[in-house]
Amino acid sequence: MDKKKHGTTGLKPYHVFIDKEQPALKSLPPEPFCIPRWKEVTVHADHYVQFDKKAYSVPHAYIGKKLWLRNVYKIIAIFYQEQLIKQHVVTENYRHTDWGDFPRNVKAALDDGLPGFLQQRAAAVGPSFQKLIRRTLQPHAFINLRKAQALIALIDKWEHALIENAAAYALEKNIQVTPKKFRQLLQYLIDQNKPSQLALPMSEQTLEFVRTMGYFIHDQSE
Repeated sequence: MDKKKHGTTGLKPYHVFIDKEQPALKSLPPEPFCIPRWKEVTVHADHYVQFDKKAYSVPHAYIGKKLWLRNVYKIIAIFYQEQLIKQHVVTENYRHTDWGDFPRNVKAALDDGLPGFLQQRAAAVGPSFQKLIRRTLQPHAFINLRKAQALIALIDKWEHALIENAAAYALEKNIQVTPKKFRQLLQYLIDQNKPSQLALPMSEQTLEFVRTMGYFIHDQSE
């Protein structure tokens, strides 16, 4: 440690530190300093923004708008035009919901706006698919909006008759479908209608591993 006098002050820096500066120092905080993380986010039609693989609700008025999200420790703060509009406490849950962010009459909203539009598109395929989409949207018109959108997107990729048959099957078996499960069900129906091919003989041990489609889509009735 250099104990020579400072050229300007004429004092020895070490002694100044020991006698004056060190006693004035405060203890370090119990937790290390957390650098805030910022991200520009878009409010989706289901009223949520995404950050770190979690979803946070935002008031209805901000749907479609771009906001800034700040994360410090376990606090999510969301800003619009530099004004704080929402805060959430980060938990282990995927979805963080404030029911006050949604329209008051959620049941009425089921037949309005985007939820109503999705049901209209489903009805063009058939009554069973329309009923399946409506069931997906209930009891809350917005919570499962993205799931319903993903199911509707299948209209452009699969035959409508096939989609209607799959929806009827899911309703009959009371299967809570996801887009992935529904695609599996569609493929299963296609495979069932393929011309039969010469089957290879299977032993009893091999047959023990054979499963129905219900097994893969977690149908509890089979």
